[in-house]
Parts: sequence; C-alpha cells; structure tokens
Amino acid sequence: MPYDPAQPVWYQWSFDEEFENLQRQSRLFMALDGFDWILKDALYAAESQRRGTILYLALRMYVKDHGRLPESLDALVERKYLARLPVIPVAREPFYFAPDGASEDLNRAIEERNANRANLSLFGADVSFLGQHDTSKPFLWYPARPAAQVDPGAVPGVFIDLDFVEEKETDLPGT
Repeated sequence: MPYDPAQPVWYQWSFDEEFENLQRQSRLFMALDGFDWILKDALYAAESQRRGTILYLALRMYVKDHGRLPESLDALVERKYLARLPVIPVAREPFYFAPDGASEDLNRAIEERNANRANLSLFGADVSFLGQHDTSKPFLWYPARPAAQVDPGAVPGVFIDLDFVEEKETDLPGT
C-alpha cells in the first residue's frame, strides 16, 4: 500500500508487508549470528592479550627489581606494580600463573588433551602448535575462547612464556 500523507500511519499499516519485512530481518539476523560469535571471539582474544601483556610487563618489572618471580600474582598488587589484577574476560577469574612451571599432574593432563586433539591431524587439521610450549618453565595462561573453566589441563588455551626469567649461570673455572 503506498504512503498517503492524508491518512494516519496506523491506518496505512499492512500486515503482509510488515510480515515480509520481519522475515527479511530475521533471515539477516540469523546470517549475522555466526559473524557475531566470530566478532566476540576476536574481541575476547584481543582483550585477553591486552590484559596478559599488562601482567607480563608487571612481572618483568618485578623480576628486574627482585631478581625472581613472585610466588603469586597478588604480590604485584601488594608491591604496587599494579592497582589491581587483570582478570580473564568473560570468566572474570585471574590468569593461571605457574612461577615454577606446571606440576606433573598438570603436564599429564595437558599431554592427554593434546594427544586427543592430535587425532585431528588425521583429518588434515594443523595441530603443530600443540607441542610448542615448554611447561617446565614459568608461564601465564588463559583460555583460547571464552570458557567457564580456567584450567590449562581441561581447556585449550594460550600460554604466555615468562622467558625473561634467566637461570643463574654458574661461574666457570678460570673466568
């Protein structure tokens, strides 16, 4: 029905036209739903990396001043390196921090998870990244995607190596 300025808007309303518009909009929203999750994942990853970088830099300053990593991330707040601890977006939990590397149980759980995921290589998926992290060294960790668990043994995630912590070199004889 064409628009007639002499008639009230409610009088010109056509159920058929509105229903067609609603159908078009719902198809558009359904098509964008997948894009919405991709966008949210990208924003989650960017914000997690930003917060991880803040922690990484605070830990570097702590090591420079004290010569070692703190026992817990709370020491960064206590010693005024951070006003408050950054948390993992969505989960609102602190980053997983392993100043001495992973425990044997955690290493076993990570290896099992990676072995299960390595079966994906049979289907052509690239899983070369699975064995790249050395869990015997200090690291920070956060889930790769929004997750309810903050557990490196149960959920795939991103490791931030704290490789700036150097092992003490022993003096060699004659130097």
